[in-house]
This record gives sequence, structure tokens and C-alpha cells, in this order.
Amino acid sequence: MKVACQREHLVSRGMPVVFPTPRPAGERKREVRSMYDVCVVLTMNRPAVANTINTNRKNLVIITGANQGGSPLFSAAWVLLS
Repeated sequence: MKVACQREHLVSRGMPVVFPTPRPAGERKREVRSMYDVCVVLTMNRPAVANTINTNRKNLVIITGANQGGSPLFSAAWVLLS
């Protein structure tokens, strides 16, 4: 699937599509709003649950959650952004 088609697919499902704002080298800021696993939307043909995270000045982030709570999908979306 071409990038333009993927973007249209995501937008048609009501999912936000944005480009990151680069930060200066050495600045430890990372804030993500409405993060979701793109693969879920593209393969399952349904909207995904969006999450927000702010890890500014953090060296370690621990993701926890109940079974079936979405922790693996959150982690997968975070990896795609990194």
C-alpha cells in the first residue's frame, strides 16, 4: 500500500495523521498526543484507541496494565515512533 493511500485510509477512519516537530540535539523532551498503532487501523479496518504520553526529562518509563488493557499495542505504537 502506498503512503498516500495509507494516509487517506487513516484519515477516512477519523485517525489523526501528523509529522513530528524535531527538537534540538540533546533536548530531552518527548510528548505525544493521540498516539495509536497504525498497523491496527490499516489491518483491522477500525479505529484504534489513542493515547497521550509525556516523558520529558525521564530516563525510564514503565508501561503496566491489566490483561487485554492495551499495553502491548501502546508499546508497539511507541516503538513505531522511536
